[in-house]
Amino acid sequence: ILTSLLQKEFVRYVHVPVSGEEDLKNLQIGESIQWLLLINCGGTCDIVQEIPNLTATVLIIDSHLPHHPR
Repeated sequence: ILTSLLQKEFVRYVHVPVSGEEDLKNLQIGESIQWLLLINCGGTCDIVQEIPNLTATVLIIDSHLPHHPR
């Protein structure tokens, strides 16, 4: 549904599946990335520490309780 909506609105996006914190650490995020949407991922770890030099706005949709609330 999300990809259909983005395509309909002509929003450029990149879909990168990750399977854990190790994949998040190895994620290459360029300066052109403005938004990062994490679905069912990222609620149990500190994203700022996992992805160094992150300048994008991060949206986290996760069914797990946050482990690092701020």
